[in-house]
Amino acid sequence: MSINELNTYVEGSRGCADAENVICTIKDYIDANYYDRKSKVKIIPKLAVYYCRINENAEDIATLRKMWKLCEEAVELLREEKRAYYMVELFDIQQAVADKLCIHMEGKLQEDCREQMQSLKHERRIWREVLSGEYRRYGLSDTMKNDCYFYHESTAHCINDVIKARRTLYGYSRKQLSDGICAEKTIEKTEQHRTNLQYRNMRLIFERLGLPCTYQTMFPISGDITDLEKNEQISNYMKNNRLADALAMIEELKEKVAKSDYNIQHFGYNENIVKKWLGQLSTEEALDNIMGLLEMTLPIRYIDNFIENKGRGLRKNEPIGKRLYLTEKEVECFIYACSNWDLMKEYEKAERYLELLYEYFIPDDEESELNGRVDLLVQIIVIYSSVLGDMGKLEKSNRIADRMSEIKLRQYRPEKLWLDKYNNIWNDNLKEKNIEKYNSVLRECISLCEIYNSMSMKKFFKEKLNEVL
Repeated sequence: MSINELNTYVEGSRGCADAENVICTIKDYIDANYYDRKSKVKIIPKLAVYYCRINENAEDIATLRKMWKLCEEAVELLREEKRAYYMVELFDIQQAVADKLCIHMEGKLQEDCREQMQSLKHERRIWREVLSGEYRRYGLSDTMKNDCYFYHESTAHCINDVIKARRTLYGYSRKQLSDGICAEKTIEKTEQHRTNLQYRNMRLIFERLGLPCTYQTMFPISGDITDLEKNEQISNYMKNNRLADALAMIEELKEKVAKSDYNIQHFGYNENIVKKWLGQLSTEEALDNIMGLLEMTLPIRYIDNFIENKGRGLRKNEPIGKRLYLTEKEVECFIYACSNWDLMKEYEKAERYLELLYEYFIPDDEESELNGRVDLLVQIIVIYSSVLGDMGKLEKSNRIADRMSEIKLRQYRPEKLWLDKYNNIWNDNLKEKNIEKYNSVLRECISLCEIYNSMSMKKFFKEKLNEVL
């Protein structure tokens, strides 16, 4: 069952006499089957909160321990995956359960428990205050507004629209695109939503447009689930700085998985990052490699032409996200290229493409959904606001960082919120203007880093704080 189906099942059981049994059954089902952490984080926090609400008056040790265990698992998942679903509620529940556990345990066990729980309560209280403060700063609720929520896919696109956007980007006429595949009229009807392509024709058209004939994900295209599990392991190796292991597994999958352009881009991108971290590639070499990977499916001249002409034509007033289509891997390649241009101090070039990516992801009105993954937008904003700051465009840099912070909090994804905060105090020269506020913001950044296990950035902010103490 999908996470959406499990979520629907949970919501359907609310208020029923066997709601607790349903929650426990679904939890057991998730534990017994393969769901990656990104899937689990979408439902485990809800299961924990629902179970604890049902048992909020519990006094027996067994139930209290189960409540604590469920909450702790949910919190750790949220911290690892940089999410905030029910985070504040979980912190509140943990503090209440901690008090009850201390009361009902006896003797030496009670003494040890009280000491441990008091420490955890103090930690959770500070974390709650800091996280709630971020939500209040933007006028947002710090708790889930509506328990009956469903996860949407902002990366789902209509094939008809993708073909039109990509054809225009490539500069093909309908006749050129259809040549040798189907009738020109078929392309016209497809783009106008009057017909759908046969699978064979769609596959050939997608190949001509440099697109994989599959739904866009963060994973390589493979029918073997072990390949997907190994791909996830590569990410874990990279997060834990086990770079040699990551590189070895990349090489293994490069040999095993089908060598489509998409897969070559996917593994080449990760390989490039790891080799640069290992010092095997210079910034210039890494940039050349990534641009070569990008050119496989999207020649840069097409993007340059789009940028030059985006203010012209019949569709000039339409959002960029409607007129342009990029695969997630192409976006990642662009982000990586811009980060290297930033390091090389080629700020104008970085700004040129970052501005396009920002317009591609961010809708004109605040109520519309983002056109893509939030984590990709986070990467874009971190580099974009930094580049703008380096160019002296401080007001625009602050505005973009603030907009990103609000979006992340609305989406319950506060990843790298600390970078947006630090970007603004650096731009505002707060260290010289208001040292107390500067220190206060640094302490908030440290707490946010603690919540979301960003130990390297916590160390960075502590060093900045120690400089002025």
